[in-house]
Amino acid sequence: MKNKNSLIYAVVFMLLLTAVTTLVLALLDQSTRVRVEEQQLLEKHQAILYSAGIDVPPEEVDAVFAERFIEVADAEETYEYYEGEKLVGYIVPYEGGLLWGSVTGYVGISAEGDKLLGMDVVSNSETPGLGGRITEEWYRSQFRNLELVRSPYLVYRPASGGNVDAIAGATQTSESLRAILNDTLNSFMDQKGGN
Repeated sequence: MKNKNSLIYAVVFMLLLTAVTTLVLALLDQSTRVRVEEQQLLEKHQAILYSAGIDVPPEEVDAVFAERFIEVADAEETYEYYEGEKLVGYIVPYEGGLLWGSVTGYVGISAEGDKLLGMDVVSNSETPGLGGRITEEWYRSQFRNLELVRSPYLVYRPASGGNVDAIAGATQTSESLRAILNDTLNSFMDQKGGN
């Protein structure tokens, strides 16, 4: 292998480079796996708390979650939210398709079924600056303490009975998310026998 211009030298070099790179990536994956899983769980708990209308610093998220939320046994990823012994509401997962991909998140509904406690987005694949704005605070915050009067529960302004704002320039994403949230709320209300 003295001739660095030979085909064999190039093939052996590429195989060694590939093997070393693969080994380094595998070691990094193994060494960070636990930390990545912890961060994903923290993000999930933060989304659930936000959907319940609770804002706490990141270092308090897990303690507040453990103290106030109980997973509903017969409904995957659905949580009951308590303050002391009093049931305040339910946190229900939602998912569906938007313009460019999918969205998942949680929506909080009061125990009486008459108020939306909040909504948060866990993941989405929309274009940043357009449909991706569904993750921005101004958009998510308008769903807090929103009266749930009738179905459809969420209507974009300026329509008659409008109670939330769509995202300018992202009409299809806004409309798709509204439909997903309304479907989730309808399913929950039907299950609980509410509105």
